[in-house]
Amino acid sequence: MDSIRPSINTAQWQPFNLPDSSFETTSQASDIVKKLLDKVSLGILSAKGVRDDESKVVSSTSLAPVLGMLLACMDDKARKAAVLGISEEQLTDELETQIHKKLGEFSVNHPYAEDPDLKQAMSCTNFIGSASAVMNEQLNQILSECYQTEKLERPDHERCLADVAEDFVKEKTNGKIKKLFHGHSKARRELIKTVIGNVMEFDGFWERPFSKEKTASGKFICADGSMIENVKMMKSTENVQFFDNRKFGAIGKEFRSVNGEDLKLVAIITPDDSPTGINNLDSDTINHLIDGLNGRKKKMDLMLPKIKIDGSCDTNLLEKISQTFGADVIKSEDLTRLGQPSNCDLEILQKTKVSINEEGAYGQVATAATRTLRGFGAKKPPHFHFVSPGYIAIVDGQGNRLVEMLIKDGSFLEFYAAGKNSAESLKSNDLKSDKRANPNDLVADSEMTPIENNTNYRKILESKKDAKIIEETINSLKYRLSDDESVDVSKLIQHRIDPKGDFNVKSANAFNSKLVIETDIKENAFEIKEEILEWLGYEYDSFVKVWHTYDGFEVEVSRDAWDTLRNKLTSTQS
Repeated sequence: MDSIRPSINTAQWQPFNLPDSSFETTSQASDIVKKLLDKVSLGILSAKGVRDDESKVVSSTSLAPVLGMLLACMDDKARKAAVLGISEEQLTDELETQIHKKLGEFSVNHPYAEDPDLKQAMSCTNFIGSASAVMNEQLNQILSECYQTEKLERPDHERCLADVAEDFVKEKTNGKIKKLFHGHSKARRELIKTVIGNVMEFDGFWERPFSKEKTASGKFICADGSMIENVKMMKSTENVQFFDNRKFGAIGKEFRSVNGEDLKLVAIITPDDSPTGINNLDSDTINHLIDGLNGRKKKMDLMLPKIKIDGSCDTNLLEKISQTFGADVIKSEDLTRLGQPSNCDLEILQKTKVSINEEGAYGQVATAATRTLRGFGAKKPPHFHFVSPGYIAIVDGQGNRLVEMLIKDGSFLEFYAAGKNSAESLKSNDLKSDKRANPNDLVADSEMTPIENNTNYRKILESKKDAKIIEETINSLKYRLSDDESVDVSKLIQHRIDPKGDFNVKSANAFNSKLVIETDIKENAFEIKEEILEWLGYEYDSFVKVWHTYDGFEVEVSRDAWDTLRNKLTSTQS
């Protein structure tokens, strides 16, 4: 992996020579960062969406340096202060430096070992890659001193920046995280112009392992009130850290210390096995319970489910953080120290792999903020409806206006004869119709007497086949897809969105975090986008985008829009 080693090593970074800070400033910085990360992590876990009853995962440890490096890319002190939850006057240069040191502290204290065979409980590194050189000296110094950021380069013209970043993450995690941008089309990957990221790993063995012989089937009550009967439950009776209050109980089960680095698993539950009680957990309570665990042990009959998160990918982090703050926290145009390319979107994703079993626990997390050039449809296509007074001209190639008109009334307009209307203006919207067909409606009446070579009969057979495919597709979408899974939903999309075949849908594939519909020409892509937004509502506009690919156009439905659309597609009422 020599080709992606940092292009600027420690000697090439200019020393930052940060001034010593007072204990008061250092303490203030720690408090600000703690409150920020508490707010962000709980906000992500409790973010409102279509599927609130689903499990969620986040690593604030991996997210913290990424947020810090994004702040380092900003010049606007008022915007930075707003993110940190303080006033602009409070954000002195000294305090800002200490905040960066705190946000990068874990990375600096737990670097990856130069010897890959050396065992570490925790490892962490930060990286930045840009399609153009990062020339801002102040930014480079902060990244070097506070985050020890590795700098990536494009080694040749065969690989785009997304490829380089993925190779870096793959190397650091020994292939455990292979695809950071899984599901991105080639065209979408080419549009990524900046990547600011973090890779973090942990690996621990229990101080007292669970016995595999005691692991048995158990029940688990889901947040929606349903019960799962066959959960793998690990069991033991042992002394563990314990603390409780009136609403919650917490345990801490320790891992073996490695090189003086201590880890423990903390679990918090409600005493009455309530399916919804955990929704009342807040940051202050979490901090109180964890603080209370230190030094207190109690003999407990312990039962924990085995956990496996195999490549969960949350691409909505920035939106969830903004939802928590009630406003856009950081926007692409804020990153002025990177330069200001126009027409860019800022996105933050986090990919997580975790296993908790009888022997211990391990996990890998990669967090990446990307600055991506917008496709055609990142914003709602501009409407130009000439339905009120306006100006019209016929102009030649040299700018000569052959004729100009100022239209103020119907004098120059053509009309249909009374009682007639344009068929185009009355075009029905199948998505909004209450009479939308159900997959089962496609099955022909069993009392019909078909003739084998009859055209209608062949259509009926095709309809039956399509109905079965649609039914199977709906069933597949009702369950959460793993990160590496995709489902061909072409028939379902054609049935629900393009029943007449007007948009020439070539393919449609559903992933866990998005839907991608392919068509041939730009006009069809925007028609598909418009149909989807009319069904979902235009508040989802920023999550329905049109991309120009090498062999056509893609409509990408992601994040909250995909959650809502999937819910509608799988609903029998749709």
